Amino acid sequence: MALSREQLEIRKQGVTGSEIAAVAGLSKWGSPIEIWQRKLGLIPEIETTPAMDRGNFLEAGMREWLAKDTGLVIDESSTLVHRDHPLVIATPDGIAYDNGQAVAAVELKSPGPRTCGDWEDPSERQDGIPTYYMPQVIWEMAVLGLDQCIVGALIWGELRIYRVPFSQDLFDVLLERAKEFWGFVERKEAPPVDGSEAADAMINGMFPAHKTGEIVRSTPDIDAAAGELRRVTAEMKTLKQESDVLKQTIKMHIGDNDGVATAAGKISWRKGKDRTHTAWGDFQDSMLNERSKYDDALALLGNYTTTRPGARVFRPTWKKG
Repeated sequence: MALSREQLEIRKQGVTGSEIAAVAGLSKWGSPIEIWQRKLGLIPEIETTPAMDRGNFLEAGMREWLAKDTGLVIDESSTLVHRDHPLVIATPDGIAYDNGQAVAAVELKSPGPRTCGDWEDPSERQDGIPTYYMPQVIWEMAVLGLDQCIVGALIWGELRIYRVPFSQDLFDVLLERAKEFWGFVERKEAPPVDGSEAADAMINGMFPAHKTGEIVRSTPDIDAAAGELRRVTAEMKTLKQESDVLKQTIKMHIGDNDGVATAAGKISWRKGKDRTHTAWGDFQDSMLNERSKYDDALALLGNYTTTRPGARVFRPTWKKG
C-alpha cells in the first residue's frame, strides 16, 4: 500500500514487518547490511518496482475478494507499534473482524511467475506460505496481539487462502535478532559482512581504490579466513565439474524432448525464443555514405540484421523437501 509521510516516519523508529526477514537473514531480496544502510540514510529508499506496483494496484480488490470468500469484514490497517516492544513495527494489509471482534491479521501477496512455486496448496497445508514471508506475518500478529494471520495469495489467477498461527518461540527469536540489529543502528556500526550484494557495494564504496602501495600484516583470523577461502574455492571448482556432469547426463536422457519428471522434481530443457541483432552503427554509416544507392531503408536494414537462434534453457523445478 502507499504509505503516508507520518507512517514512513514511524517506520524509521524500528524494524518493520517487511524488514524483519532481511534483518534475520531469511529474505530472498534483502540483507541486514542493506536495511542498516537504509535506516541511517546511507543509500536511497527502494524505488517502486513493477512487482511493487502489481501488489499496490491489486491490494484493494484482493481485500474485497478475501472478505467475500471468508465471510469476514476486512478493514485496512495503519502503521502500528507493539505495546511492549517499540522496536516492533508493522503495517498489515488488513485486519479481519468477525462480529465486530478482531480475529486475524491480513497479509496479501501477488507473487510473480518465478515464485508461485514457493507456495504450497492450502488444502494440504494451511500455513504453507513461503518461509521468507513467515517472519513478516509473525511480526504483524505480534503487533496486533492476535494469534492468526490470514494470507491471501493471488497465484495463477486463483486467490489462495492460508491461515498461519502465531508462534511465540519464533517471535522471541526474531525479536532478539531485531534488538541485536538495532544496536548496530544506534552505534552506527555496520553489521558483520554476510556475502550479500549490499555488503559488496558497501565495502567497495568504502575502499574504491588502493592508496598506500603496502601489504598489510595478517592476523590469525585473516589467516584462517584465507585458508578457508582456498578450501572453499577448490571445493566450488570440484562441485562445478560434478554439476556439469550431472546436467549433461540429464540432457542426454531428455534428448530432443521438452524435459523429464524425476523423483526430485521436474527438469525442463526447452529452446528459448530466437533473437534479432542489428548493427545500428554500421547501418547508420551506410545510410549516410550510400544513401543514393538505397532508396529503401528497410532493405538496407536487412543487410545489418541477423537472427540468433535461442539457446535451450536447462531449468530444474525441485519438489519441496
